[in-house]
Parts: sequence; C-alpha cells; structure tokens
Amino acid sequence: MPEPGKYAMSNDQQFLYLLAEGDEQAFRELYDQYKSRVFQLALGYLPHEDAVEVTQQVFIHLWDGRARLSDVNSLTDYILISTRNQVFRHIKRIGRQAKLLLEAADGAVSASVTPEQVLGEKKLLKTWEAVIRRLPPQQQQVYQLVELEGLSLDEVTQQLQLARATVKKHLELARKQVRQELKRRLN
Repeated sequence: MPEPGKYAMSNDQQFLYLLAEGDEQAFRELYDQYKSRVFQLALGYLPHEDAVEVTQQVFIHLWDGRARLSDVNSLTDYILISTRNQVFRHIKRIGRQAKLLLEAADGAVSASVTPEQVLGEKKLLKTWEAVIRRLPPQQQQVYQLVELEGLSLDEVTQQLQLARATVKKHLELARKQVRQELKRRLN
C-alpha cells in the first residue's frame, strides 16, 4: 500500500490527471484532504444529516465524472463549486418534496406557520417517505425520478430503458397509491 501523502502534489493538473485516469489512491487522498471543507460548506446551508448526504454526493459526482477532470483548472474551485451546486440541488429537491406533500394532503399554507403546523408537516413527511418505501420497486424508482429528482417521462424512459407507456403507467399507479395511502393514514 502506498505511503500516505504519496499523491499530495502542488500541481493540481498532475493530481487531476491521476483522478481522470481512475487512480483510487489519488481519490482517497482527495477525499481525505477536502471532506471536512466540503462538509463545513454544506453545513452552512443545511442540517447535519443533509450536509453529510451532500458531502457524499459531491464525492460520488466527482468520481463518476472523473474523466472530465482533465479539463479543470483549479481543483479547489471545482470542488467548492460542485459543493455549492449539490447544496442547491438538495434544497430544490426538499422544496419539491414539500410541495408534493402539501398537494397530496390538499393542504394550504398560511403566511404564519405555527409550531403545531411544523410538527404536522414533519409527521406528514415521515408518513410520505414510509408510503414511498412501500411502493413496488419499479413504481418507487419511477416516482422518485419524476417527483423528487424532477426528471421528465422521456428522461426516465431513457434512464430505465423502459417504454414510455410503461413509465407513465408506473407513475400513475404510484401517484394514486401515494395519494390514497396518505389520505388513509392522515384521516
């Protein structure tokens, strides 16, 4: 096993080249060097658990896109911008979830929110997550891609390599089941 710091280089371009080539040791060193900074930046915008999730997503995204890293000029800037983008995506996803919850419950939000309403929304969110987990796997996957990640039917069709009609049917069934189950549990 290489000694720690073997890949610590003053030249970002050399380090980026190793990452682009898929060097796992270089990636581990990158993770060790930047994980705290990425987490602290995410924590500035999000609760602890969400900041942990965003930190993981930043490094997953970095590894998945490593072939494109040879075009990057500043590794630090790239990682910090990637973190900011992941935070914004996470906030957007939370916003979509909240909107879906409100629509599913046919509720209206007033300008002044009481603590009871906040607790009710937390209960609703947990209920909604439990309902989604109980969907059949294919329906769950389609529902999450469309409703949580904001993909179009055509994008889901391509990603899952399913017929558009199949994706549409899974989405309709999932939405119906989520709506019915939420109504049942909340009444």
